[in-house]
Amino acid sequence: MKMHASLVTHWKQAAEIDKSLILSGKVLKNLVGLELRPENYSRRRLFSAMARQEPILFNNFPLRSTLRAFFHNGDEPANRLKSLFSSTTKTLARAGPARRVKYLRVHEVIDIWRRGRATLSANDVYFRTSKLDRVFDCEAIGDFNVIPTAPPRIRHLEVATLLMGTAGCMTDSHSDDPDGCNHCIVGKKLWLVWDRREGQQHGLEDCEYNDVRTQSKFSLEAFLPLRSSNWFTVSEGQTLFLPGNLTHKVMTLEKYIGISSFYVGLPNALSSFTRWQLNGTIMVTEQFRNEIIKLVLRQLERTAAGSRQLKHTWGYYHLEEALRHWERKYTRAQREELRSNPLFRELADRISFCCR
Repeated sequence: MKMHASLVTHWKQAAEIDKSLILSGKVLKNLVGLELRPENYSRRRLFSAMARQEPILFNNFPLRSTLRAFFHNGDEPANRLKSLFSSTTKTLARAGPARRVKYLRVHEVIDIWRRGRATLSANDVYFRTSKLDRVFDCEAIGDFNVIPTAPPRIRHLEVATLLMGTAGCMTDSHSDDPDGCNHCIVGKKLWLVWDRREGQQHGLEDCEYNDVRTQSKFSLEAFLPLRSSNWFTVSEGQTLFLPGNLTHKVMTLEKYIGISSFYVGLPNALSSFTRWQLNGTIMVTEQFRNEIIKLVLRQLERTAAGSRQLKHTWGYYHLEEALRHWERKYTRAQREELRSNPLFRELADRISFCCR
């Protein structure tokens, strides 16, 4: 299978941003088989990927039509975006050649993005408290997610943000504690993803978990042989769901606007809690983990007693797939260690009961 010429162009663009992505003929040949291709959306495909802890990219996720109606109505996207935020609202952004982090007004960030002459990335524009969340149904990326139903001290872990970047930006290799969703409204990014622990064993760094002073160590020679490695582009109208164990290195190829959030649902609960306890976390403390387990237990109880439609909405019919994946991936000793937490033991037993 040959890589399409446009994708070769994308990789050349990425190599201009980061020299570690320069392709040789051998590398190019090996990359072809690692591309994650977009699929047409179905609830079944989403929940199955969550249960198996695999990344999945959709062409036609339901969020697309509402976003397109708002941002592609003939007006400049930047003007539409400005209308959703107060002129005094500020956010953290990296701007200029030095990419220094500073607070800027959101309207100023949008103006820099529109002009496209300076390097800019702003990934911390929170939208749950803005008009953005009310203009269209952002719940489509989280109607299976227990975090938005939590008390405020837990709800912030959803990290529901607007993402903005100009062409030429790079997000260094990093991983997030929860599984995450990214929807592209405008633009294009190239993603490289791999399991954090597997990557670390082969010399790839993660700036969240390694002592990185400048930029995380990365090479295509180390990336290509990994069992977990994938790459893909995310472009306008596409939606990515990514397990939290995957380190990702991201290049902005075209001026970008997107939204992202983290989630815990029934199909990915066992894997999420297991990863957090065995591999460590940064943002999810033990107290937070236990509170989220309680949220999942309550939702599982309501869903088990509910209608077929409720079960379909929450991915109840994928619990067996999630349980089997968890039992295959983790040893008996690891599972027993996890069960030493009474709340986790209750969750594992309840899921096992639901699968009978």
